[in-house]
Amino acid sequence: MILRPGDLFHLAPGFPDAEMDVAGLRYALLLVAVLWSLLRGRGHPRLALAAGVAFVLLAVGFWALGLGRPYGLFLDARITRCAGTRR
Repeated sequence: MILRPGDLFHLAPGFPDAEMDVAGLRYALLLVAVLWSLLRGRGHPRLALAAGVAFVLLAVGFWALGLGRPYGLFLDARITRCAGTRR
């Protein structure tokens, strides 16, 4: 069982660092958002869609790799049961 999303890409533990690399993420998201709006404004809908998908994948992928599993999910049986039940 893969316990960390970074194991899929053979990344070292702690990469990306959710505290130290977040500034780079913000600049990268800003650049992709500007590219996205320029492509959409100039009438390139397919490229704009690709830029929008890249924006979402970059944002979600960073946090998935940086944070890993939230709250010890799948490591502590009690927490996993609690997360899997509805209240």
